[in-house]
Amino acid sequence: MPLLDIMMGSFLDMAGTLRMSKNIFVAIFTLAVIITAAHGNSNPSFDDDDVLRYANIAEEEDNTFLGTIRADDADGEPLTYGIESAPSQYLTGGSGDAAEFLRVEQDGKVYIKQPIDRETYTGIRAAWTVTDGNVLVVQIPPVQMFIGDINDNVPYFENLPNQLEALPEDTEPGEDMVVLSITIEDPDNGLNGTTYAIIAEEENVFCETEKFQVMPNDLDGVFDLVLNQSLSYDDQYEYTVCLQAKDYGTPPLNSPIRRVIIPIEDIQGSPPVFLNQPYDQTIPEDSGVGSYVLTVTAEDGDSGVTTPNTVLYQMESNEFVIDESSGEITVKDKLTRKLTSSYTLIVNATEVDESQPMYQVQSQTSVFVTVTDVDDEIPVFTPNQTSATITENAPVNSPLNMELNVDDGDTPEFAQFTLSLNQSLEAFRLESTEYTSTARVDVRVKDRSFLDYEKRTELKFQVIATTPNNLSSVAEVTVYITDENDNTPTFTKSEYRGNFTEDSKEGKFILFVQAIDDDGDNVTYSTSATDFDIDPTTGMVTVGEGSFDAELRPQYTFTVTASDGGGRSGAVLVTLSCTDVNDEPPTFQRKEVTITEAEFEGAVPVDPIGSVQASDFDLTPPNNLVVYSILSGNEAGKFYIDSTSGDIFFADTVDFEQYQSFKLVILAEDMGLPSLNDTATVVVAIRDINDNAPLFGKNAYDFSVYENATDGVLVGQVTATDLDSSYNGQVDYVISGGGQDHFFISTQGEIIVSQDLDRDDVAQYALTVRAQDRGTPQLTDECTVSISLNDINDKPPVFSQSLYEATVAEDEPVDSVIVTLIASDSDEKSDLAFYIDSVVPDKPYQFHLSEDGILRINESLDYESVKSFTLGVIVEDRNTFEGESGDTATVVVTVTDVNDNAPQFENLPYNFTVPEESSTDTVVSTVVSALDDDEGDNGMVTYSLIDNAEGKIQIHPTSGTLTVSDNINRETVELLVVTINAADNGDTSQSTSVPAYITVSDINDHSPIFDGTLCTQLEVYENSNEGLPVCQVRADDQDSEFGVITYSIGGGNINGWFQIDNVTGNISVASTPPDRESSDEVILTINAEDPGQRQATQDVRITILDENDNAPQFTVFTPNVDTAETIAADVALTQVVAEDMDQAGTNASVVRYEIIAGNNQDYWWLDPLDGTLYTAESLGNSAGTYQLQIVAYDLGLPEMRSDPGEMTINVKDVNDVSPTFIYPKVYEDPDNFTKEYINEGYNDTATPLFRANATDTDLDDNGAILYQFVNIGEDWRHFRVDNFSGDVYYIGAPPDWYIQNIYKLTLEALNYLSETKLSSLVYFEVHVVDTIDSPPYFGDPDDPEASPPTQKLEKPENTDGAIGQVTGATDEDDSQAVFYFIVAGNEEGLFYMEKETGMIYANEVLSNIDGPTNYTLTVKATNDPDFTANGTQRRKRGATIAVDQSLLTVVIVVVDYNDNPPIFTESLYTAGVLYTVDFDVSVAQVQTTDLDTSEENTRVNYAIEEEMRINPKTDQSTPDDAFSVGLTSGIITTQNSFLSLTGGVYFEIVISATDPTKPEFTHTTNVFISVITEDQQLRVHINDSLTNFRATESGLESLFTEILEVYNDNTMKVSVDFDKNSTYTEEDGTPVPSESEVLFHVVELAEYTVLPAEDILYALDRSPSYIDEVKDTYSVDTIFLASTPVAESINLAFLQWIVVALVAVIVMMLIMIGIAFTVAWKNHDRILRAHGLKTKRDIPRAHGKLLGAQANYGVSNPVFNNQTYDEAFAEQINHQDDPLQGGDSDDFSSNASVQEAALDMEDDAADYMEVEDEIGDEGENSRALQNILTRHDEAAYATMMHMDGLDVSEV
Repeated sequence: MPLLDIMMGSFLDMAGTLRMSKNIFVAIFTLAVIITAAHGNSNPSFDDDDVLRYANIAEEEDNTFLGTIRADDADGEPLTYGIESAPSQYLTGGSGDAAEFLRVEQDGKVYIKQPIDRETYTGIRAAWTVTDGNVLVVQIPPVQMFIGDINDNVPYFENLPNQLEALPEDTEPGEDMVVLSITIEDPDNGLNGTTYAIIAEEENVFCETEKFQVMPNDLDGVFDLVLNQSLSYDDQYEYTVCLQAKDYGTPPLNSPIRRVIIPIEDIQGSPPVFLNQPYDQTIPEDSGVGSYVLTVTAEDGDSGVTTPNTVLYQMESNEFVIDESSGEITVKDKLTRKLTSSYTLIVNATEVDESQPMYQVQSQTSVFVTVTDVDDEIPVFTPNQTSATITENAPVNSPLNMELNVDDGDTPEFAQFTLSLNQSLEAFRLESTEYTSTARVDVRVKDRSFLDYEKRTELKFQVIATTPNNLSSVAEVTVYITDENDNTPTFTKSEYRGNFTEDSKEGKFILFVQAIDDDGDNVTYSTSATDFDIDPTTGMVTVGEGSFDAELRPQYTFTVTASDGGGRSGAVLVTLSCTDVNDEPPTFQRKEVTITEAEFEGAVPVDPIGSVQASDFDLTPPNNLVVYSILSGNEAGKFYIDSTSGDIFFADTVDFEQYQSFKLVILAEDMGLPSLNDTATVVVAIRDINDNAPLFGKNAYDFSVYENATDGVLVGQVTATDLDSSYNGQVDYVISGGGQDHFFISTQGEIIVSQDLDRDDVAQYALTVRAQDRGTPQLTDECTVSISLNDINDKPPVFSQSLYEATVAEDEPVDSVIVTLIASDSDEKSDLAFYIDSVVPDKPYQFHLSEDGILRINESLDYESVKSFTLGVIVEDRNTFEGESGDTATVVVTVTDVNDNAPQFENLPYNFTVPEESSTDTVVSTVVSALDDDEGDNGMVTYSLIDNAEGKIQIHPTSGTLTVSDNINRETVELLVVTINAADNGDTSQSTSVPAYITVSDINDHSPIFDGTLCTQLEVYENSNEGLPVCQVRADDQDSEFGVITYSIGGGNINGWFQIDNVTGNISVASTPPDRESSDEVILTINAEDPGQRQATQDVRITILDENDNAPQFTVFTPNVDTAETIAADVALTQVVAEDMDQAGTNASVVRYEIIAGNNQDYWWLDPLDGTLYTAESLGNSAGTYQLQIVAYDLGLPEMRSDPGEMTINVKDVNDVSPTFIYPKVYEDPDNFTKEYINEGYNDTATPLFRANATDTDLDDNGAILYQFVNIGEDWRHFRVDNFSGDVYYIGAPPDWYIQNIYKLTLEALNYLSETKLSSLVYFEVHVVDTIDSPPYFGDPDDPEASPPTQKLEKPENTDGAIGQVTGATDEDDSQAVFYFIVAGNEEGLFYMEKETGMIYANEVLSNIDGPTNYTLTVKATNDPDFTANGTQRRKRGATIAVDQSLLTVVIVVVDYNDNPPIFTESLYTAGVLYTVDFDVSVAQVQTTDLDTSEENTRVNYAIEEEMRINPKTDQSTPDDAFSVGLTSGIITTQNSFLSLTGGVYFEIVISATDPTKPEFTHTTNVFISVITEDQQLRVHINDSLTNFRATESGLESLFTEILEVYNDNTMKVSVDFDKNSTYTEEDGTPVPSESEVLFHVVELAEYTVLPAEDILYALDRSPSYIDEVKDTYSVDTIFLASTPVAESINLAFLQWIVVALVAVIVMMLIMIGIAFTVAWKNHDRILRAHGLKTKRDIPRAHGKLLGAQANYGVSNPVFNNQTYDEAFAEQINHQDDPLQGGDSDDFSSNASVQEAALDMEDDAADYMEVEDEIGDEGENSRALQNILTRHDEAAYATMMHMDGLDVSEV
């Protein structure tokens, strides 16, 4: 090594050790150069102009010339160039030198020695060297060479997982929802190394491209896979995202596609699903409360969750109740079928999950409950009071002429009842006693002796109806006996009975009645029946206009009267039975039913899967017997139905894979003649069960893959199928063994490489793959998979020789072999291919080199053009996977000359024409000619035909004339192609060939021929539009010129409906459209003719399809229909009939009927099937004229409607309504009736007492009313009624209350103008009012000064309505009614009094929360019903006037109801306990309020519900029982020791307050209790007694809270907790009663931490605006720390001596270095390394809001003195943690590095300057020394100021 290098190295080492300056190194280096220059040899020197100083090298460049270096030597000695082996400063990937990559030739040329990888080295720094053999000279400065990047590295994913953790399905999409952070690495530089990621698509892999998106990240090379769309587990339970990394290089490179599987986690979000629907049940109406109905079942709709939610049930119903847990429905209340015969219950199933909205946790279903009848209805009489008249001589068995009916609301099977009489005299009997459903009571005379008018004028008895289960009702009957002495007509029978069928028409004969009058008078018959007619002369009874229904009314009983014309008449009872016919079809209760059942194998279930029910309302069997059968849908025989019950059963096994559902049509038929029926549809949905295991296509699979296959390479696919559906049929694949984690399998069964493979380790894998479905239980199948690893190819092939030579004649034909190249490859499975790389001269297509190495002529050679070719050839191993893949060689091809001029044809191209059938030797052409540029024989041309068109054409050898040689048929061939050859006569003959095209012209020798497969079985709709295509016929003619076909219709188109295109043969509809009603089929004869008039024909048959183009037309229509208002519902009035001319048997001809106008009242119903018009309801009170519009329409498309038919219905009025009294009022209760009053002595006979008023809804004469008294008793004689106005007058003598005080009257309202006279009676009384002698009174009338009586009434709060009745007032006049009125205390109208009864009601809800707890009313009692309170008031307290004894004071007390829960006064309580606190010490008290008012209702019990001990340092929460709460006091006391619980531990307690009488009234609050120490407390000295302070304690707490929060800009919420209040005590223990003190601490509520007491004191002191309020309002004197901290100090003098010692050592070291190297060196910089210090330079001062900063300025804080900064330096040293000021506990590290400094203890200014300089270089950590100096000077200055008597606060 040269001396200079040795010296440089030594100096470098020493300078590094001693940190010498750069000036020393320069001086030493200069000295070494001077010494070297003293040598006698001339050193070589570089030529600056010829030295390579800079170069750019492309990455992977090899053996490239970079440049030349030149040097000179004055001695002329030979020079040797080299490269200095100095390490390169640009090496990025390890050590090396420039000589490794560069070489310098002896001529100074520099080459790249080997390729350089830029990813290893970014550049090279080389120093050229030259030597003359004596001295080595190194170029200075070195040359810089930078490596240019090429894009040679594929980007790749770093640590990309194959599968992620499951992603919840409710994850919100968006750019912030990062599913995976993707890191891409690319070692290239610039754009070549700039990468991005995409979501790619991969063949045969379902790659999700929409749900996710790749977004750029702020970090370089990092990308975020974010969720782009919402997820749904039900839609897809996992996604495969295919990722590909790309770069922006040239060319761009892509990574292999990597798949990431993202499973989806099912989240609760689907509502419950009901099972086993539908829910139908039938129960009897007498089912008791609690009776079982059925059970509904629902389960969690989220099938993928691990723990399904519990489902609870809820149902709103007054009659039924559901168990919320089990879903069992039972009877809740008594059922009444008469009111409701069926119920539709809505059941809500709700999942117990409060985290979801209601629509995600609740579903509904319907439960259908049918109530069957039982015998529970009491027969009802109509009316329940009636009367009849009968003559005194009425014969035995004479019926009473009264209308008394009885009805039983039960169904007929339970509607039997028995009638009986309850009478004091056995004067009457019942004609019949046993009835069903309804009956007219038929009472006959039993003993006429009791009908003696002279003995009695009336008889009363009761009719009793009793059911088999002893339910009964009663009707009161009064029979008035009339005095008669003449003969009346007498019927020949005591009663008449007959029958008729319910479908009888008007006028049908039933029977005759006959009456005989002994006087010989002619008898006229009449009847009160509305449904039957009687001939007045003959007595023939016939069916009337009414409609009959045996199911509704099986029997009719009415009276027939025989009159003799002289006012006498007899009556007989006629009973007619209505016999049943089969007119009611069975009717299904539900027309559509859905049943869900699981598939099954094996034994068929015996229980029914469902049931259908149909009802037939016919009266008698067999008309009402229903049988069931399956009409359709059971072709597979899987079901059968019980023909009697309608229960449906399985008949055979059902496999879901074969049948998913069945649609059964159920037929219900009755047994009547003719039989009637109804159908219902039952859909049986089959639910799949997991009964099929997945099955692999084969048991074993064999695959292979190359050993270098990378992650993600597809190996092969296995497939398993599962015949089940849904989850049961979804197959997942799992590698259960043998994979060794080198493979994974996708959901499609694709086996994919997941880790690097190594064939040397494992050559073959045997995998076990399991296919498993998702059903329950899970079923599986397994197969074996053998995977063989294939070896790779890595050896290049080698040519057998590097140069090949060959000679070839120029006429060598194309594809001739020139030479065969040979190459070899040592690889076993090599696949060699040869290619031409270059051709010189540039004729790339002259030769062809096959892949197997055979070189051939590809294009003809021409010696005259090119005489020699040089080819560059390549051999390549196509199986090479790694390393070099090929080799190169050279092929030289020499071309030899031959005769190569061939004849050339003229007049090209050759196109000729010849007629077909031309004779032999016919000349085709004479223009063929060829010339040859050669001379002599070589230029003489001979013609021949290479292709003579199969002998049909010949050519002359010398002239070239073409002639016909054989017959030509154009239909066989239309074009002849011959190849003409022209050859010269040279030794090597040359020839040229050209084609000649000879067109054969046509002659007409063929007729057209139809394609018989076209236009068969055609159909066209009538009324089709013109031009509608029908069909296209086609005929072919083999002639060409005569092959154009013309089409026409030759026959069959008699109606002109069709047309044909004469060119195309398209048959279409003509302008006249087809009409099916005219003809339903057309046969067209189609002609085809060619231009030569040759013809052919074809028949085309077209069926005309019907279109709905005819509207129905009425054939039967009655425009006027008459009926009466008495007609019942469902009576047929008339029938309309319409016919439709469209095709029979189609919907177009099916007619339906509809009322389109005039039926606004819905009185009419038109049967849509047969056109029968029925009454929809009874037409009572509906007389009038109605105009209906009726249309008939068909069911075709489009629907066709007839013109509306106008129908007039005249409804005649019938006197069928009796008058109804409005006043006097008729009451249902016979004991309740109208009362009128007259005063005794009344004598005004001209003024009516009142006006009776009755109404009748009948029209005209039928509604005219006449009023008259019923002559019962004698009271009516005292009154008169105006027959038409209804005015009632008193006409008797002035009434005397003591003689008669009540008149009992019955008034009749009679239809006097109607033929059918109907009437109504009303009973009322007229009371005589006694003269008022004395008013009513409450108190003592004999003591006018007595206190007014008082009555107390109670009313529960929050209610309105009845309160109570005042105690009745005394009225000495018994005849007078007493009325009550509120005269005072009800000014707000809260109360209402019923004057007749004295009952008081509340008009509004009374509450003792927002209203008074009692009200005082004054009530007046009077005989005046119209009394008005004219200023009547209660007697004022203390009044001396006489008391009004008719007044009553009523006190209404609003009774408290326990309806309000206790509520805590605070939602959060805070408190603290000293860690030294004793057991059972009170800590805090919780309190509640209760809006209730009574003591009983405001009681409360407290309890601790939860208690947790929380340690913030360890972030642990532990249950504890350290506290208890008083049951009724709410006082929290300690129950444990807290000595070990310091350091921020606190307790979180949940306390409940419960109303003991109503446990559901509960409220909770949170209590936080901190374990504190004395140094966390502050002490407040108060100049006031403890008693006075306690009155203002809460105010001071609130004020302190406000101060602290305002101080912190209201960004921090705190709680001030007073821990202890006590009387102030002097230091000697003497109490001062006039003063007190408080201990308190403060809690920050966000993190629940106790704030340092010093910070609180600091903040309070910095809030001067509150000083006056704290002092004046709360008498606060001083606030100071509860415990005194001990301030630490530092020995500054000791530190200074340490610094001096360090400076001395540094100075000695510098002197030694200067002497050793004789270099003058002096440096006055002070160096300070203060590691880890971040202190402030200035004295601490107030910086605003710093709650939490420790201001250690002393132990007391006089509230009214300014804060000083004593011991500021100590405060800075102690200031190790300032959470809100940015303080750092590491500011003074206990293990800080030793600090070095040089201090001038005298010149402080110099110290500051030097330290400032050092701060500029060293940064923040070097400020420590400056702070030390500042503190020192400030302390010294302060001391000086004190000595001079100055105020230190001014410093």
